[in-house]
Amino acid sequence: MAFVALDVGDVRIGLAFNQGELVLPKEVFQNTEPGLVALTEDLTRLKPEVVYVGLPLSLSGGHTASTSKAIEFARKIQNLGFTVRLVDERMTTRGAQAKLTAAGKSTRDSRSIIDSVAAMAILELALANPQIGLALEDLDA
Repeated sequence: MAFVALDVGDVRIGLAFNQGELVLPKEVFQNTEPGLVALTEDLTRLKPEVVYVGLPLSLSGGHTASTSKAIEFARKIQNLGFTVRLVDERMTTRGAQAKLTAAGKSTRDSRSIIDSVAAMAILELALANPQIGLALEDLDA
């Protein structure tokens, strides 16, 4: 079964996917119209059973402006025909940066890949607990 995770930011969208139990970074897309077209093409090729979208919450668990943007983005992906689940992504970017720093990458050098590494963390969470996350319909209830 194929699964995908997306870490959505204002500038970039990181994508990670699985091959069996192995989670791999795919690439980072610019959060622009051409980038979204390329992302949609990749999702169509990968044919994921579920697309997990990172849900950026405040440390206290509340919604922020970024939360609303992620939900709006997840709705767009769902409208393309994909099953979407939102996953609490608090601390995934910090964890991704810590991994990259440990691998010898500076913050500046890791900007282009940090979103896909954060997407890997989201997907690892989801694969460890398949019931994780919220369906968009759960937000409306």
